[in-house]
Amino acid sequence: MNMLRGRVKSILLGCTSVGVLLVATATANAGSFALREQSAY
Repeated sequence: MNMLRGRVKSILLGCTSVGVLLVATATANAGSFALREQSAY
């Protein structure tokens, strides 16, 4: 039971870190896109 709980926790941590990474990448892409749009003017 304890090993199962640890495995579930590690899976949750992995999913959370992947989600944070995706959000950070999307935010960075949106930020660079906005900067590029502004510099065009």
